[in-house]
Amino acid sequence: MGPNDRNIDAATQGRYSSSRRPNGEKEYYFVNKSRNSSHLSQSASIEQARIQSHVQRGRRRNRPGNSVSFRASVLDQQVEAVAKCAQGDHTPNPRSAQADTEPLNNPIHVATPKEHHVSLLFVDYQPKHSKEEREFEDSRRKSHAAREAHRRRRTQSTITSPTNQASLCKVDPFGTASVKVNNTVAGLLHYYVYFYHPTIWPNEMAILRHGLYTFPGAVNSIVRMAVEDRLAMCCLLSASASRLQFVDRLPCAQVTGMENYYLHNALRLLRSRIDTSDFQASEQLRKILICIAFLVSAEAYRDGVSAAKTHLEAAVGLLSGKGGLMCVEDENLRGQLAMGDLYIACVNFEPCLFDCDYDPGPASSLGLREEELKPLGDGGTATSLLEGNTCFLPLSLRVLIEQILDSYSVKNRLRPSSMSAPRALQVTHWVTMRNMAIRHRLLALTTDDPKVNAVRVAIIMWTLLTMNITGRTKTVKIMAPMLRSILGKVPQSGWIGNSLVHLWILVVGFSCTIERGDDSAWFVKQCYHVGNFQRVPDPSGDGRRNLAEKLEDFQRGFFFDVQVQRPRTQKLAEQLIQLQLAR
Repeated sequence: MGPNDRNIDAATQGRYSSSRRPNGEKEYYFVNKSRNSSHLSQSASIEQARIQSHVQRGRRRNRPGNSVSFRASVLDQQVEAVAKCAQGDHTPNPRSAQADTEPLNNPIHVATPKEHHVSLLFVDYQPKHSKEEREFEDSRRKSHAAREAHRRRRTQSTITSPTNQASLCKVDPFGTASVKVNNTVAGLLHYYVYFYHPTIWPNEMAILRHGLYTFPGAVNSIVRMAVEDRLAMCCLLSASASRLQFVDRLPCAQVTGMENYYLHNALRLLRSRIDTSDFQASEQLRKILICIAFLVSAEAYRDGVSAAKTHLEAAVGLLSGKGGLMCVEDENLRGQLAMGDLYIACVNFEPCLFDCDYDPGPASSLGLREEELKPLGDGGTATSLLEGNTCFLPLSLRVLIEQILDSYSVKNRLRPSSMSAPRALQVTHWVTMRNMAIRHRLLALTTDDPKVNAVRVAIIMWTLLTMNITGRTKTVKIMAPMLRSILGKVPQSGWIGNSLVHLWILVVGFSCTIERGDDSAWFVKQCYHVGNFQRVPDPSGDGRRNLAEKLEDFQRGFFFDVQVQRPRTQKLAEQLIQLQLAR
């Protein structure tokens, strides 16, 4: 751009350039969008830095000796004039009327200590447009700004994979956290906040969009405590590392084996804390219970059930003289302790350690209106368990079957679009807590009849399979071999008159096994013989579909969740056909 050019192409809008006059004097051009605008759009960062070095207020910018920026010592009055011109400052003054009539492109000469001159030439690029054109341009800019704001919000709200390295930014730039926040720690914290904790309350999260659930505020409190307390941080990281590997099974080489390191440090710090604290203050007790809950989870996720039970017994001891689990005011913490208790009881087939004080009551307490529920769907009706030849089932078990049917009906028929978010959260949280309470009572039932025991265990497994993420991915897979062992104690003649109940238990057992494992094959063979599938007429694709549909209809007489159980039912039908063809 030459020193005398005045017709500046639109493509140079907001750009900065310089040229040298024949006498060595430099001339800088600042092209503004309008007379009142100081925004220099499309300028490179180094160009903006050079511009600011000439138009700053107050005092000159000191640069290192090797700086590429142009060094200039500007008189205060001249700098003030240049800055006002660059920023479009039109503060009223006695000469304002005259200033408005002066052309904007008059050069302003700035003296330097070496008597060189720099010309700062501000060119008014904005041409005169009609009112309609100006309004159209304003609306276009506003529309563009709205689109950009929406794009930024969507970008910020996108939750990446917990193992994505792009999400593991430096979150502790001043090094004030209780541990060094490297990529592994940052990734596990990210995983805990956005993946681990929400899935603890699956009914709430699944019912609403954008990951809303009952206890997002609890995450902030727990992470804040972990950042300040090394014991809490090690406990949180041990649970996150253990769940990521052994429950969600996400591949992450940085986390492999780290649960041992975090657990070792957590236990060492916990012993020291116990030796120096009496936990009489409620906040002290809350913090140590949060740590214990994490340790229970960390051990349970990696199948250290005995160690997990030891930690849980410590929590029971701390709360025994204070009123038990319900004395914990933090509802999120209370729920996590109860979940850990239920997990250990399920995999050991034994009663829970805590009392069942957290039952929210029957569905009638919710006062659900007709418009808040969908019409009756195609879920299970449990009629084959409550009616017919099932007199061998005790009354206490029948009552619990009716309660499961009631709570599952609410979950399956809920219409969240017809209610407010707080109302939807209230109902879905009720579903979670009600099913936990029912499972607690099922585990407390005792019987000497292996048939009743098999039905009881199958019902527990079904509730875990359909209404609990950890239960579906881990707990039922541990329980399936135990169900097989219980069924092995009942002779075939013991199921005479109850073959349909026997078959349903076998189908549930197959749905809960590890695919293509020994237990899975055993349940398929038992289904094949008990259900008389030797006479399946058509082994073709239509035959498979027909058999799968028949199996679904059969399960609806007991308990059946289409979304969860249909894929496994179809696989069962395929394997039954394969058994038929092999014989």
